[in-house]
Amino acid sequence: MRAFLLFAFFLATISPAARAQTAIPTKSSPDPGAFLALSPQWWVKLSGGYDYAFMGDLNTASRNYANYLKEVGAPVTDRGLYQTGNSGIRAGLELGYSLDRDNWISLGAQNVWTQAMGWSQVQDNTVVESFMVSPNLLSVSLNYGRNLIQSKWGKTYLAVGGGWYHAYATATSYDNLIPPPNDYSTGTFTGDVLGGTLGLSQSVNLGGPFALELSVNGRWASFSQLSSNSVNGNYISGPPFKLMVLRNENIVPGMLGSDSDYLLFAPQGIMDMHPGDYRYAVVDYSGLFADIAFRYSF
Repeated sequence: MRAFLLFAFFLATISPAARAQTAIPTKSSPDPGAFLALSPQWWVKLSGGYDYAFMGDLNTASRNYANYLKEVGAPVTDRGLYQTGNSGIRAGLELGYSLDRDNWISLGAQNVWTQAMGWSQVQDNTVVESFMVSPNLLSVSLNYGRNLIQSKWGKTYLAVGGGWYHAYATATSYDNLIPPPNDYSTGTFTGDVLGGTLGLSQSVNLGGPFALELSVNGRWASFSQLSSNSVNGNYISGPPFKLMVLRNENIVPGMLGSDSDYLLFAPQGIMDMHPGDYRYAVVDYSGLFADIAFRYSF
């Protein structure tokens, strides 16, 4: 009984301030602003821009046709014309997920429409033979990004991506020595490779969930051959057909050089019969591209 009275007296002498200091602390509520800054976030981005691709044999083997006419001693009335270039336009759609403040992943799809390339032979201002290719590129890639600089008005980030690249090119051949309707032959040639990109982007906040982005990127994607299973025209050998380069330096050795090798398509069977006279045309879509994009976060 005496011990109980002493304990009660002790409690009565403790000040309210002391009792407040010895109280069990309660867990404070998290800062809503900090939570939103760190929470994962989805976003979608629509982009478009300019594309520059090396194109490989589509350029060099088109330009070579003019050299071929000179080296074979074509009449002065025959002119070799060619059309080359590296430019295209592109459009893309990307769905992304922010892992934290600095890291994100995304899945994107892009398409590139590149200018046409080819050659023609003009005789007395009339086209007597020609070959034209209109290439395009479709890609689907998985990307990873890392924010380098962040501020209230935007961010700068580095992105790397890799995935599937699909080239598809419409090729048309014309020869006025072949009776219609087979004087024109057309086919769509395709190929698939794995490739990748590396780019630097600047994002500017527009207010709310909207942002404007500018980016410069490098791309690696080179196709060793393009094939078609359907080409209209009268051919002694059937599909597959290959986009190829005619190797004139082997056909007429000592007279023609490799700078006269020009672009065509031919059945694989014909190429197999004369392996030294042909090689597959390399379509090199490696290059650079610049995009402007609108981004919406949700």
